[in-house]
Amino acid sequence: MGTKQLLLIVLGIIVIGVAVTVSLEVFDTQFSGQIRDMAIQQMNDIGTNAKTYRTKPKDIGGGGGSYKGFKIPESLKEDALSWKFDLKATDDRLNFYMISKQFVYNQKPYFLLGVNEKGELTSIKLFDPEKNDWKTIFEN
Repeated sequence: MGTKQLLLIVLGIIVIGVAVTVSLEVFDTQFSGQIRDMAIQQMNDIGTNAKTYRTKPKDIGGGGGSYKGFKIPESLKEDALSWKFDLKATDDRLNFYMISKQFVYNQKPYFLLGVNEKGELTSIKLFDPEKNDWKTIFEN
């Protein structure tokens, strides 16, 4: 084999290696973006249910103007992408947390915090484990 053929083979291997590396990076970024988007949709659904609960009178199973007693419907829990849920409720405010069980970054789970105040979803924050800080995704 001549030098030109060997050079072309080595160059081809390098190009293929770079292409595979770049495509894996793009896939990883897109995948975590999809997970985040699905979790945000889940949080919006929980917020809508919380608002409905708060506005319903106590006589028919609602909160009667309070978030106290709100529970996340089982149907929303079943649709979750391996998330654990935690709620902290007062009369005027509901903090609901989604904590990832499977999807992690450097052995740290993703956290989402949704805040409902007086019947409205006011903010959604994502804990960025890479920067060790909360990032606001939505604020009303």
